[in-house]
Amino acid sequence: MSNGFKIIFSLILIGIITMIVYLKVEGNNRIKNTETESPTIQNIINKRLISGILIPTKEITLKPQLSGILEEIYVKVGDKVKKGDGIARIRIMADPNNLEIAARNKKTAQIRYENEQKIFQRNQTLFQKNILPQSEMESAEQSFHLSKEEYESTKTQYEIIKNGYSKNQHEVSDIVAATSSGTILELPLREGASVIERNTYNEGSTIAVIADLEDLNFRGLINESDIIHLKEGIPFKLNIPALNGYSTTAKLERISPKGVEQNGIMKFEIEAKVTFPDKSQIIRSGYSAIAEIILQKSDSTITINERNLIWEKDSAYIELFKPDFTTQKHLVKTGLSNGLRIEITEGISLTDKVIVQKN
Repeated sequence: MSNGFKIIFSLILIGIITMIVYLKVEGNNRIKNTETESPTIQNIINKRLISGILIPTKEITLKPQLSGILEEIYVKVGDKVKKGDGIARIRIMADPNNLEIAARNKKTAQIRYENEQKIFQRNQTLFQKNILPQSEMESAEQSFHLSKEEYESTKTQYEIIKNGYSKNQHEVSDIVAATSSGTILELPLREGASVIERNTYNEGSTIAVIADLEDLNFRGLINESDIIHLKEGIPFKLNIPALNGYSTTAKLERISPKGVEQNGIMKFEIEAKVTFPDKSQIIRSGYSAIAEIILQKSDSTITINERNLIWEKDSAYIELFKPDFTTQKHLVKTGLSNGLRIEITEGISLTDKVIVQKN
């Protein structure tokens, strides 16, 4: 019985020793096979993708100076025009009563003028023969000039009522002309539509909208938290999806002083000048665009995979794998992050081995 007990005890002891040796060997093998990464030198860029649209820097709305009927349109949407080119013609609808009164006044003034002209010519002949006194000659001359002015005035009034303008008024015409060079974006009215002139009390009917599509701005919204990193004049890349990956550059020109709330987040409008070096590329107003704005950048800095950081309260640690197959928890200071890799500013060297965290 005693010998049997000794045999069983010996077997148990041997098993325990074997297990201890196995676990130690297995642990050493596991430590030796620990997955690590080496810090690398990379550029860390913190950027934002902002959606927006392309809009013309200058967009002109053409209004008529006369009321009437849109008789004819000389252009179509998409046409390029130069300053002064005719866009449309307005047909004036004169009031019959006013036209009749103006015609009668003109005829009366014409008769008076022709009569005063005959008197002036007759008196001038008598004055040259020293038959007529100078005072009467001056009076006849004055009456003649007054009747002439009155006649010219009634003719102008008649033309204005009949045509909407006078030949003496060079700045007013029945032709609506382009006030700026560019491309026709809109023609809201059709031929035959009634139009209202622009005046103090009415902004008038819109005949056409013209914009220079070679001079465009990018307009978008940016989060309030990112404004601190922006300043006017910074360049950024601009992608235009509608042009199959076409990209260009833009320069920030304006940050709105007033924000708007979207889904509980305050956003601010930004506007940037867009550069199009390829003049053959057709750009349209309203194209959507995506801006790649670099908020922060750190060049040639030591980085590691961000998931290998161990955060405890407000401190960051890494787990180092030592040459003697031991591990050490080490405090580090971090910098910029791009979401995948993070900058380590203190506490690490390029020769260190950082244990890959499995979490």
